[in-house]
Amino acid sequence: MSLALADLVDASTFPSPGADGELGPGLTTTQIRGSRVVLEWIVRSWLTPRGALAWARSKGFDLRQLDNASLDETDLERVRVALEEEARRVEYVNAISVAVELADRTLTIEAEVELVDGLTYPLAVTLAEGGAVLVELTA
Repeated sequence: MSLALADLVDASTFPSPGADGELGPGLTTTQIRGSRVVLEWIVRSWLTPRGALAWARSKGFDLRQLDNASLDETDLERVRVALEEEARRVEYVNAISVAVELADRTLTIEAEVELVDGLTYPLAVTLAEGGAVLVELTA
């Protein structure tokens, strides 16, 4: 970590919902700073297939691969553990606790992320049937 958490700057991948409520991932011109940068890095790693990033071949867990999957409790626990492991590899993360739930063909991930500033931030990702992704960050 060469920069202080407060000095981090990036372009957001997750724009605010439009007037119609639609939210689609993709780089925006919105500049984000500090803890929001790290939270978005975590979610990006959860939505990126492993090996897709040339500079980080060992990173990634594509939640979208779980769309329409039949998951039992054992599978959900494996997903939970994999997401926690993935998030722990992200710089500036001290600790993370993840809960995974599947109900009505919607996968919901809720996390509490402790960053190097000692504060805990909530993070939620919902994967609805058909691959629609909703990300909620509070930073």
